[in-house]
Amino acid sequence: FAVAVLRGDEAISALLERFRETFSMESVSLLQRADTDGPRLPDEIDDPSRWTLVAATGADPALTPGGADTVIDAGPGNVLALRGRTLPAADQRVLAAFAAQATAAMERRRLSREAASAQTLAAADKMRTALLAAVSHDLRTPLSAAKASISTLRDPELEVPPADRAELLEAAEESLDRLTRLVENLLDMSRLQAGALKPRLEPAAIEDIIPRAIDDVPEAAGRVRLEPP
Repeated sequence: FAVAVLRGDEAISALLERFRETFSMESVSLLQRADTDGPRLPDEIDDPSRWTLVAATGADPALTPGGADTVIDAGPGNVLALRGRTLPAADQRVLAAFAAQATAAMERRRLSREAASAQTLAAADKMRTALLAAVSHDLRTPLSAAKASISTLRDPELEVPPADRAELLEAAEESLDRLTRLVENLLDMSRLQAGALKPRLEPAAIEDIIPRAIDDVPEAAGRVRLEPP
């Protein structure tokens, strides 16, 4: 039984199969009460709505304690329901001693899944924090440039020559185009995280990637050098 517990994610099914073989039963079910904190009701042993089938092995497993020939307490809110024959008291004591192993395996699997889910959420939260920090700057730059150009053009006290007017309109348009690309990228990332889009990974030429990546780097930054990882 202890070896079966150490087998990992399939430990529960392995334990139940060990129980079934050892005690020559037709089926063994691990059942969990739907309301583990509520009071026990007299008719709940035959009510399927009050029990959840956690795992089972063998043919035609019991879905409620009332449908089993032998019922063993397996910890708070959990029972082992065995079909095939009524176990003698001595065998029931032996089985009860090992029933906690099945519950421990179930709890370990639950904690493992919760830990994996917590790691995924932490990674996603870290990425969102970094994204917000970067986006707050990236969005502000084109907004400021577009607003400055439009404010200049709308100032009634300024006489803007046609050439300068065209240059300001071009600057505003470029800034708004950049802002549009940023917003579209954010929407695509949201769709990816929600599973609405599937990423397609494929090779890309570096000369196609680098110019787009450094397009918004200010000229004052000087030369941009690409170094291998």
